[in-house]
Amino acid sequence: MSLMQLKFLYLIPILLLFSLPIASVQFSFIEAQKTEPNAKVFLDRTSYGPGSIILVSIFDRNFNLADDVIDSIDLTQIVEGEPIVEVKIVQPTQGTLTLSAVDGSMKDSNGKPVREAVESGPNTSLFEFAVQLPDDIEANSSITVFYNDPFELAPTSREEIPVQEKITVRDTRFTDQGGGLLQKVKAGQQMIISSIIQSHMSSKQEYAYIVQVKDSDGFTVALSWISGSIEPGRAASVAIPWTPDKAGQYAIEIFVWQGLLKPVPLLLNQIKNELVVN
Repeated sequence: MSLMQLKFLYLIPILLLFSLPIASVQFSFIEAQKTEPNAKVFLDRTSYGPGSIILVSIFDRNFNLADDVIDSIDLTQIVEGEPIVEVKIVQPTQGTLTLSAVDGSMKDSNGKPVREAVESGPNTSLFEFAVQLPDDIEANSSITVFYNDPFELAPTSREEIPVQEKITVRDTRFTDQGGGLLQKVKAGQQMIISSIIQSHMSSKQEYAYIVQVKDSDGFTVALSWISGSIEPGRAASVAIPWTPDKAGQYAIEIFVWQGLLKPVPLLLNQIKNELVVN
């Protein structure tokens, strides 16, 4: 499985089912009613209660391919006569409640109208916004988040926002099991790919350090990761073993995400090393 396949495995469209008593509302994943080929919608967790905050994430590869720009999507847009985003709540006795940025009924935890989704970082095409559910939702209600993919619309806001480096990776090395630097790597020999992760953040950060190995034809031959957390301003050492099966030229690609199930990059630039195996 390639890294991109792993990344998009989790970005599935979802319809949440509000099924248990109101004090302990449980949601289950089922197939979405509307699927667009270039856009996916997902939420931050599977359990919410009345008045809960829902973090909605939209992955739309039509938007923002620039690595030095953070975009935002104007959620007050109308696409083919319909709002670009709607949160529909169908209740057994009170009918359907539709939340929309167009009429201002979609609000955040401060009671302010939600008007835009902001990209999680430069060149991620992953846009996020938060909505607070009403306090009086009935039990046995269903909640659906719809996104009308504007295939031909450009981002309605584009500005160059300085991007602070959250995490840097340095001192990537190829060593043997004893920690000695490998001048040459032989097929069948286990090697250790190690790096130092440095945090530039003001709070503790969860991370997934991911190593992808590709052969000379661009095919992924190994994909490994290690998860952890790093304290603000501190550094951590990470290491992943790999044993090449055969001789050849390989590309070692390193990524750092917020987590395997939240593929938001913490690195500004991907790290890539070339390795020749004899």
